[in-house]
Amino acid sequence: RPPRRLTPNQAAFYAAVESVPPADAVRAVQDARVADSTKSTYWAAVPLYEAACSKGGLPTWPPSQDTLELFAGYLKVSMAFASPATYWWAIVDEDRQCP
Repeated sequence: RPPRRLTPNQAAFYAAVESVPPADAVRAVQDARVADSTKSTYWAAVPLYEAACSKGGLPTWPPSQDTLELFAGYLKVSMAFASPATYWWAIVDEDRQCP
């Protein structure tokens, strides 16, 4: 249930939930993750993730809540990435593609 006073971003989110079918929402994020502008992020993400796991002494694969949280933490504290969620998704997608 939405809060009583919505920020503009919250209002836009709830409007999308009301008007966009779930399959279209999923397709939008999938399309964004495979866009040409995202490919270099995906190629860069795995070595960055592996470096974070190594520093934390954590097993790299399969990703776990601990490794993903550590990776997200390094993305945050480095303040070097405009879209850290894209790097995080790259690791999730990489794991999905591994047998």
